[in-house]
Amino acid sequence: MDPRMSLNHEEALAHKTNMTTQSCPITRSRHPLVRPTHSGADGAGKVLTDSEARAIDVNHESDNVSLRRMKTEGSVTDFAPFNIQASELTGPQSGKQISDKNTRLPTSERIRNALRREPTLGSRIIEATVQSAHPDYRSKKFLPRTEIQRLLTTDSVEKELTQCKRWRRNPIIGLLRPRKPNFQEEAQIICGKPDRKPEANPVGKTYQKIFAILVLLKRASSIVSFLHKVCDDDLPLRLGDKVKTNVLTVITKNGEKVSLYGFRQKQSFYDKFIEKQWLTSNDTRPAFAVKKIRRDKPPRKARIDPNHEAVVSRDLKDRHPNLISLLATYKHHGDYHFIFPWAEADLKGYWETINPKPWGADRDATLKWLGIQCQGLADGLSSIHLYSTASSSLHGRFTPPPDNISENADRVLFGRHGDIKPENILWYPEIPSTPETIRGILKITDFGFSEFSSKPKVDRERRGFIANSPSYRAPEIDMSTGDGLIGPSYDVWALGCIYLEFLAWWLGGWDYVQSFAERRLDYDVAHWKGRTTNHRTDGFFLITNFKVPEKERVEVRKSVKEFMDEAHDHRDSNDLIRAFIELIRTEMLVVESQLEKRSTSESISSSLATMLISQWGEMGSSLMA
Repeated sequence: MDPRMSLNHEEALAHKTNMTTQSCPITRSRHPLVRPTHSGADGAGKVLTDSEARAIDVNHESDNVSLRRMKTEGSVTDFAPFNIQASELTGPQSGKQISDKNTRLPTSERIRNALRREPTLGSRIIEATVQSAHPDYRSKKFLPRTEIQRLLTTDSVEKELTQCKRWRRNPIIGLLRPRKPNFQEEAQIICGKPDRKPEANPVGKTYQKIFAILVLLKRASSIVSFLHKVCDDDLPLRLGDKVKTNVLTVITKNGEKVSLYGFRQKQSFYDKFIEKQWLTSNDTRPAFAVKKIRRDKPPRKARIDPNHEAVVSRDLKDRHPNLISLLATYKHHGDYHFIFPWAEADLKGYWETINPKPWGADRDATLKWLGIQCQGLADGLSSIHLYSTASSSLHGRFTPPPDNISENADRVLFGRHGDIKPENILWYPEIPSTPETIRGILKITDFGFSEFSSKPKVDRERRGFIANSPSYRAPEIDMSTGDGLIGPSYDVWALGCIYLEFLAWWLGGWDYVQSFAERRLDYDVAHWKGRTTNHRTDGFFLITNFKVPEKERVEVRKSVKEFMDEAHDHRDSNDLIRAFIELIRTEMLVVESQLEKRSTSESISSSLATMLISQWGEMGSSLMA
């Protein structure tokens, strides 16, 4: 009688010692599941029952199948994932037999070796992918950046290259690679770590994402066509114009056309590559920021109503790409929690840590990105400053609805963020969009001090304490003269301050930003309401003769004026920089009076859009759509 294969969990756990365990659930993978079969005495295939079979994860690159076991409560031991040949699970086993359950597995060298096998790199990549939470990409999966670094090491890449023999059957790839290739050196270049030859990768390029895509396409050895030509920064790939040759042509982020030898100009392969490349996008990560506000310990000086921030954040959700979206809220033990998408850094952290020296061959592209982000921030702010809504959520809690508007008509409210500063502007890297936005996107966050009113301005004294940042506050917060009203233009001043620091970063990096802040340091009596004269701030204005109405004078700090002149005449300045500085000088950093007013955020956004189009043509306008 033909021997039969049984895969009960008791048998799988039986080693050289008698070992028992309670039955445990099977971890099902994302791959199609098959059941092992065995031949009975009549030779017919029989599907094993649930009590007799394990779910088998079919490996996408070979005939291996992955048999996985998961430790559960009450189990004695835990097994790591392992692979077994499909032929070893079904059919006759020459002279070997696994009898009924509670018997031991055969100890042949072949079976023991099979148990020691590790899952392939491709299967581990698929296992590590997660579902996107972004509303536009819910059908997509992606490989988080941390998983890319964990899985695609120099050792794992070298091992995959060594095992992949496909290049030997492709004459073109064979010509691109030496007869005796150095896979170790190739792996180091792919991972951006050329240990022995730094000149092989002088600008720190990596090819890990591209390599992961090729692994999923079973074309790992074809990475040689990409090296030194197309790197991870060029993703997502764009197809070049069709040429007479059969070689696939793609366009890099710099607009350069590159021929990928070894790949035919076939739409089917390009479609497969495009499909897989979303697996390694970083648009949405499985990580979230949770902001906690304790009811019993409100922030110093001001009490933030958690309901206020929740309503504002939720009502602004998805209103503008440069405004943060609130994902969810919950209350736990009396404390309010707000869940936002996780950001890699705030704007200050981006300047200081992520990209402290923004110069190089792509300097012009960085300036374009800077301009686009600044225009987007102003446009996002304008959607707060003039807020059209048919909802009563904001009215019901924070301001009475205007009397002259019908019940069902859209209401226009005047909003103010109230705390614009680099720490409240978040940086999200590498959205899956165009090569021009590969440097990421900036989003305004923290609406805890936001206000909405049916009136353009609110009375400072009647409101009591109004939140402000010492560095980015506007003059009207401290002036003893004037009308004492605070409105949306307060945010425009703060945004102008940030714009100047942004330009300082582009002209001289983080060091120049710090130098600019140090130059602004001056004794600031007004900020301390006259309580002390010994403290300095790095703000952008000064008030002299504070609280002496007939003599009080407010002006932009001398150091700020000198910096604007210096940046205007900087050796790296151009028409866009000079126009940008004049916009800040004449329309944003303006001490408001009856004769002089700041421009609106909407006007600033429009002016920046015009400047970008003037600098880069219609290509600039397409990026701001």
